Amino acid sequence: MKQRYSLNPVLSLSILALGLSFAADAHASGLQPVPLFTFSCQGQSCPQGTGPQALIQASDGNFYGATVGGGSKSAGTIFKLTPSGEFTLLFSFNGTNGVKPGFSLVEAKNGTLWGATFLGGQFGRGDVFTINEDGTGFAVVHSFPASGPEFFFNVSLIAGKDGNIYGSSPGGGNNLCQGYGCGTIFRINPETNAFKTIHILNGKSDGGNPSGLIEASDGSLYGVATGNESSSLFRVSPSGTYEIIRRFPSGDYAYVDGSQAGGGGVIQASTGKLFGVLAGAGATPHLYEMALDGSGFHVFPGISILQSSVQLSTLLQATDGTLWLTSYGAPQGDNGSIVQLSPQDGLLLQNIPFDGADGSRPAAALIEGVDGRLYSTTFFDNVFSLDLGHPR
Repeated sequence: MKQRYSLNPVLSLSILALGLSFAADAHASGLQPVPLFTFSCQGQSCPQGTGPQALIQASDGNFYGATVGGGSKSAGTIFKLTPSGEFTLLFSFNGTNGVKPGFSLVEAKNGTLWGATFLGGQFGRGDVFTINEDGTGFAVVHSFPASGPEFFFNVSLIAGKDGNIYGSSPGGGNNLCQGYGCGTIFRINPETNAFKTIHILNGKSDGGNPSGLIEASDGSLYGVATGNESSSLFRVSPSGTYEIIRRFPSGDYAYVDGSQAGGGGVIQASTGKLFGVLAGAGATPHLYEMALDGSGFHVFPGISILQSSVQLSTLLQATDGTLWLTSYGAPQGDNGSIVQLSPQDGLLLQNIPFDGADGSRPAAALIEGVDGRLYSTTFFDNVFSLDLGHPR
């Protein structure tokens, strides 16, 4: 792999040694995920749900999440969890109203929860739904057709500052990418439930298969798209004006997809810069940064411990300024881990592995709770917290 960065060799070795030292001290520091709630099954029945993914902390202080399976019809559930771990099952999907809702959940300005299912619904291709935080008022807002420009799957949602819900799908649209569409970006008005596709990617000049979105400080939406020649970072306005602001080095790096867990391709850090993760096929992942206009693109040294991970989540910047993500782990013999990275040099600070008893196979992004702890889920089968030792 060609390296697109340069560091003083002596300084590089010093920084690397420091990063390895931090990594080696992960257990010595006492940091270890603690289960907040464990989903239980009786035989083939998992009434609370199974395979938790999306997790948010809503404005009422409680956690809300979704599972991809389990419930009364084994089609997934929506649940509430208090900060002390008290569980409430809010809703079980039955197939006709959706299947596998686990990948994305957001809170709208009016306090309702919004999510999307992977399958099921009127046409079997998933839907967007809304539900009140007490479990009442469930409604399917939009069902995705089985073909045509609104064919969607693996939808990721965000709540915009303007009150609208915005979403992206790596599939769908009029143009074909690997046979299932190049992806779309859409908007929903939560007061009227009006649904509008604001951009359809073409797989060429504007890329395809968009990641989840973020809303940056300039009011625009940002994400990562793949393409035949290279991956790219895009910006799209709330009205649908779309532009590529940076094309990543062709052949050397490809996007590490976190969108399956409701993740976005990038985050905006407290400095105003965008951060994301790149990796070549089978190669070592690298942290990168750039400005909102695509300038100042910089790729940091590789993070070799993440090379064999099946999936990396979207990044989170904690209040201490460091970057965190989850690693699903290697295909065999690995429970996954929580990873801390330095935003200054991109080096590994800590790798905190799961031991199975505290959960296994994290895929969703981390969130930071109002208490300063980090929270997320493991696919098998926990909601967990990580105490960083600096409460807010």
